[in-house]
Amino acid sequence: MLKKGEEMKRKLAIALIMLTMFMSTIDSYAAKVGCTSTKRRVCVTVGKDKDGKDIVQCEDIYDTKCVDKIVGVLYYTKDINGNVYDMDGKMVGKNGEVSVDLDVNAITKSIKKPDNQGIEFDKRKLDNLYVKTQEEALPNTREYNNAYGWKTDKALQYKDFMKNFANKGLQNMSVENSKVDLQTGKVQATLKGSFPKDGLNLSRYKNDQAALKNYLGHMPDSLQKQLDYMNKEGTVQRELVMVPYAVEVHTSYSRKVEVIPPPPAQDPKPKGGIIIDDVIGCPSYLTWTEIDHDKVVTSETYFTDSKGKEYKYNKVTWKPHKYRYRIDFTTDVTITDAKGRNLKTNSIKSGYGFKVETKTTHKVSGGDGRPHTLELNIKTPQLAYEQHDWNMTHIYKNQPKVNYLKSTGQWSYDTPVNPLSKTRSNVIYTDRELEDGKHKIFIEVKNISVAGRYLCTKNFEELTIKGNMYEDYTVN
Repeated sequence: MLKKGEEMKRKLAIALIMLTMFMSTIDSYAAKVGCTSTKRRVCVTVGKDKDGKDIVQCEDIYDTKCVDKIVGVLYYTKDINGNVYDMDGKMVGKNGEVSVDLDVNAITKSIKKPDNQGIEFDKRKLDNLYVKTQEEALPNTREYNNAYGWKTDKALQYKDFMKNFANKGLQNMSVENSKVDLQTGKVQATLKGSFPKDGLNLSRYKNDQAALKNYLGHMPDSLQKQLDYMNKEGTVQRELVMVPYAVEVHTSYSRKVEVIPPPPAQDPKPKGGIIIDDVIGCPSYLTWTEIDHDKVVTSETYFTDSKGKEYKYNKVTWKPHKYRYRIDFTTDVTITDAKGRNLKTNSIKSGYGFKVETKTTHKVSGGDGRPHTLELNIKTPQLAYEQHDWNMTHIYKNQPKVNYLKSTGQWSYDTPVNPLSKTRSNVIYTDRELEDGKHKIFIEVKNISVAGRYLCTKNFEELTIKGNMYEDYTVN
């Protein structure tokens, strides 16, 4: 249990420690309670463009509401006669009553809004202004710590403050003539009220400032002034009184931002087309046309804002382009006799047989270097045959004028075994009575499937007859 003198010393110590943190008459801090913004879009038709379409201009309107809170304290002293003085020694009240002007800067800088735009205070519209009493200003330990900068993990200091300061501060407080200067951000209000008879005694250390400085470790200028005035006036007692306050400034602001529309959507590349030419008969080639589109880029104005500024974009259009293609099939024919001699450069005697072999290839051309997109879906020929114009009789049977060739795969055909051959040779016989000279042979490769169409290759070859097979035999 503390004695009365020790209890007063502890109370005074708390008061003086807090005084060391404030070197001016009014101390305060600004707390951003926060801002909220909503956005709405307003559009109007301002005319028509060259194509007769409506020209629409839009604005995004950001409606922002803010609440800024300023918390601080006013310091006064009261003598035994009830006269009240500010920290510069100026008397501001009598008989324990005071009427003073609160003059604090509510906003020191612009506040960033959710739309990330800085809005200067003088551009806002003042909606409401609230100046609150000490109980409202410091309702809890957190607000107390913010106001006085006294960081502690204990609640004892706050309880002592409420007991020894707040309860001995301005009573019956009223707030009058509150207003805010929108250009300077200053809040002004008249605070009225009275102080209780029992304040905190400062005269204890009036004549022992060394002890006070030793106790505090620091002598604040404002406290030194009070002690000087007390000595000068011979005042027996001065009491320290404090008036905490809180100011809430409610403001709003509407900001308009012209909406710059995005460039028009680009037309996608048109789908190309393929035109396959008609097939008449059974040709050895197929032709077709592919329609593609070339990209053309031009710079065009798509929007002009309210200030006349033009916005351009690279407009893309598509110009049709036709590409011609052709696929050709070619068949190479080899004609040899039974011994393998090339009969295109050599002759054969009548009555002997010859052999036909084919090899078919194809080639795609055209398109100016652009690869074709047509699915050719090429399939191998269905058959191939040899045809000649002579009759060939073999004792009991006749050899046909048309002889079908045998597929050997890989787009190749050759001569099958002749049923008239006793040695099962794969040859086609010439007639024994065939006269000397050149005789035509026709070879056709049929039904090559390309893109669902059928193509053929036709080869006209010549066989040279010179002599007769009987010349090779001697009759005794």
